[in-house]
Amino acid sequence: MNAPNEIYDDRVYSNIDSTNDITNWGLSGQIDYDLGPLTFTSISAYRRTEALTNQDSDFSSADLIGFNAQDQSIKTFTQEMRVSTNLDGPVNFLLGGFYFNENIRQSNQIGWGTQARSYADFVIRGLTQNTQSLPSVEATISALTGTNYTGRFFTQGQKLDERYRLKNEAYSFFGQADFKVGDRITVTGGLNYTKDAKNFAASATSNDAFANLDLVQIGGTALSRGFVSTALGTTDPVVIGNFAAANPTQFAALQAQAAGFAALNANLSTDAAAADTNPLTVGNPLLALQDLQYLPPFLAVPNAVEAGQTRDDKFTYVVRVAFDLTDDINVYASYATGFKASSINLSRDSRPAESDRAALVAGGLTVVNQTYGSRFAGPENSTVYEIGLKADWGLVTANLAAFNQRINGFQSNTFTGSGFVLANAGRQSVRGLEFEGTVRPAKGLQINVGMTYLEPKYDSFILSAVGDLSKTRPAGIPAISSTFAATYDHEFSSGHHVILRGDFHYESPVQIIEGLPGFLDGGTRVATAAAQPFRREVNELNASISWVLPAGLELTVWGRNLTDARYLLSLFDTPAQPESISGYTSQPRTYGIAARYRF
Repeated sequence: MNAPNEIYDDRVYSNIDSTNDITNWGLSGQIDYDLGPLTFTSISAYRRTEALTNQDSDFSSADLIGFNAQDQSIKTFTQEMRVSTNLDGPVNFLLGGFYFNENIRQSNQIGWGTQARSYADFVIRGLTQNTQSLPSVEATISALTGTNYTGRFFTQGQKLDERYRLKNEAYSFFGQADFKVGDRITVTGGLNYTKDAKNFAASATSNDAFANLDLVQIGGTALSRGFVSTALGTTDPVVIGNFAAANPTQFAALQAQAAGFAALNANLSTDAAAADTNPLTVGNPLLALQDLQYLPPFLAVPNAVEAGQTRDDKFTYVVRVAFDLTDDINVYASYATGFKASSINLSRDSRPAESDRAALVAGGLTVVNQTYGSRFAGPENSTVYEIGLKADWGLVTANLAAFNQRINGFQSNTFTGSGFVLANAGRQSVRGLEFEGTVRPAKGLQINVGMTYLEPKYDSFILSAVGDLSKTRPAGIPAISSTFAATYDHEFSSGHHVILRGDFHYESPVQIIEGLPGFLDGGTRVATAAAQPFRREVNELNASISWVLPAGLELTVWGRNLTDARYLLSLFDTPAQPESISGYTSQPRTYGIAARYRF
């Protein structure tokens, strides 16, 4: 594993070769038919993806995670129908409908490798201040449960099998009309209705012996036995047995107290707030090992409480007024609403909602080590106010816009290293400015400039993957983004072209991720602090030169990130390595040659 000062050394440690066998194909067709002032359009498309992948997900040369394989199939069909007008009068309109149908089938397997036992032994010694080892834990749990676990924890081939299914069917109807008021004012109104239905299923089975243990209950058993031993002043089973035979009533009372003690501890240990203050929970000798229960099963869905479906629908609209100040300059103001349907969590982080806990417990549906989170993120609803200016003077163009966007129920998706946590923020807002312009100072030369300034904020986000993030700035959204590009196309008398291109992209420093869930044992403050040192700043210079022949052949020499500026694309908790951090880096300086033939 790379040390912190070796982030950009481009060294990869792996004991198995990652594989990607992906087949991706599609068909699409468009039909346009003019009937007087009406134009009818039909667009049909079908896409199919089949993917078989496997990777070394522990990101090390040790054989810890022996395999992480996925078999995924995606089938998508879309159909759009619309009719538009091209009238000389003051009114033109567009009407249409859109249909979407997608089916996803996915299975995953992740399991331990040959060196998982030795690694687990190392981690257990660290978590218990070297008072326990893997063999001693196996012996202790064997004694407490009456089951022989010797040599059974973290063995090669123990795995988690996952299966996911999703069927998404949606349709929308839309219409928009432009009304000319005089020679210079255009009023636009648009309406859209969307209905979205998703049916999903998820299940997982685990033969990981350690992950299937209820350490809260087993630790409570240890505490209750310790309670009886302390009350009698001895751990000698012969002495305890003699006392029980001679004093059956008193011994039964001690056992009842011990059982109550264990039950109280088990209840409190599932309550994070109680765990911070109650000494009974702190005393559980096995809770420190819960972080190593990496491959636990989760409750399958649908079940008697969770239907495994979402149903969303929404009317959205847009109102826009545009005014031509001159023949070259147009100003406008608009108000629009938006909608995004629920998103489904197809990962091993799929968990029932906290609101379903009581019903699941009452129905006896929970599994060992049951935790709660989300199966899906609910729909987003947005509103956007925008004012702007568009100008075209021929050799120079300029577009300027200012906007204020608010998203209620913003869908956050946090990668944990082993899965994804989907959650809805109460509200996210962002104010911003955008500028885009072009200049053509000479024949064949065009210069482009694009700049964006953003001020994003989580107005309310209580149940994020790392706790309450309300009133904080979302990660990954830089305050300033800009792109400067230039293209020079020189045509020779023979019809040949030489085209020079160059662009520079800049993004101001920004935090990569709000927090790391792997550090939540210390609370939200610790989880967010662990991510704060990792920031991203983008400075990328790209260039190319092309030779284009009249016959259709085009040869290009290109270079990307010519200054070799590096940054982290993402950040996440390293799988099966508590309080370790991994990330994906940007590409280094890259060169290449490309050929294209047009016919």
